[in-house]
Amino acid sequence: MAWIRGLEVRGFRGLAEAEVSGFKDFTLIVGPNGSGTSTLLEAIYLASALAEPVDPIRRVGKPDYLVSRRGGRGDWRSSRWLLWHRGEVEKPMEIVLEVDVGGLRELRFKVYNTDSPLSLETRLDEESAPIVSDLLRGVVLVDDVLSRNPRLVEEYAWPRLLQKRLDKLVVGLLREGLEPEAEGLTYVPGGGSYFLALQTKDTIVRVDDLGDGVRQALLLSMLLLAHNTTTLLLEDPETHMHPGGLAVVMRFIARMARERGFQVIATTHSIEAVGLAVEAAREEGLKPVVYYVERSGGRLEAREFSADDFSVLRRLGIDVRLLNKF
Repeated sequence: MAWIRGLEVRGFRGLAEAEVSGFKDFTLIVGPNGSGTSTLLEAIYLASALAEPVDPIRRVGKPDYLVSRRGGRGDWRSSRWLLWHRGEVEKPMEIVLEVDVGGLRELRFKVYNTDSPLSLETRLDEESAPIVSDLLRGVVLVDDVLSRNPRLVEEYAWPRLLQKRLDKLVVGLLREGLEPEAEGLTYVPGGGSYFLALQTKDTIVRVDDLGDGVRQALLLSMLLLAHNTTTLLLEDPETHMHPGGLAVVMRFIARMARERGFQVIATTHSIEAVGLAVEAAREEGLKPVVYYVERSGGRLEAREFSADDFSVLRRLGIDVRLLNKF
C-alpha cells in the first residue's frame, strides 16, 4: 500500500505556491476561510485523474467536476482557466505528491491548458508503477455537493453493498447513535422512480427526507464500504452534523481506515471535529496529525501539530483555528 506523505502545489486556484509535508494516517487541516484548505484536497483529486480520468461515483470527468464544483460554471473545455492562479494559463500548474512506496518518491504532475491536461513528469520503475496507479485510482473526494446528491451514492454503492450484505454495517452505524430505531434499508417506489429508504420500527423514511446529519452519515458509510478507497479526501465533515453524530461518524471512519487500510486527509472548521477525529484515530491505533494553514499573497504556510500538541493547546484554551490571532 502506498501512502501520501506530502503535497506541493503551484499555480492552482488561489495558491501560487503551497507545500505541506508529514501527512500521517489521519491528517486534519484547519485554517481561516480562503486559506486554501479545500484547494489542497482538490489538487490531490486532480492528480488522481491521470490514473482514473472519470469519477466513478459522480460519472463525470474529474477536471470537469473541479471546474464546476464551486460555482456550477462550465467544464474543462469551456472554462478551465478558472483553475489557474489568476487565470495565468500560459504556464502549467504543478502538483507534487510525496508518496511512500517502500521508500519516498516524488510524483511530479503538470497540468496544461489543453484538452488532455495531465502528465506525470516522474519516471517510475516496474515495481512502483502499479502501486502508484492503484493509489491514484483509490482517491475519493467526499464533499457537500456529493452529500446533497444521494442518488449518485445510491446508484454506485447499493449494488456493491448487497453483494456482501454490507448494508447491515450501515444500519449498525446509524443505530450506534444517530437513528436508534433503524432496522434496515430498502427501495420504495415514488414519482415513477425508486428511492432508497430507511426502515425503522414503525415506518419507512426516504433518504431524501432524513435529517441532514443522518443522511450524510448514511451516504458516507455506504460509500466507504462500497469503494476500494486508498485515500479519503473529506471536506468539512461537520456540515449539518450534531457533535454527537459527528463522534459516531469519526469513529466509523477511523475504524474503516484501520480495517481497510486507507488514509484520511480532511479539512474542517470545527474544533470539535478535530478533537473527535484525533481521539478516534488514536483509539484505532492510527497516527493523527493536525495542520494549521494560512495564505498570504498566494503563498500557503503550514504549521504542524502532533496529537499531543493539539491536546496541550486545547487544555490551555488555545483554539488552533485562531492561531492567526496570536
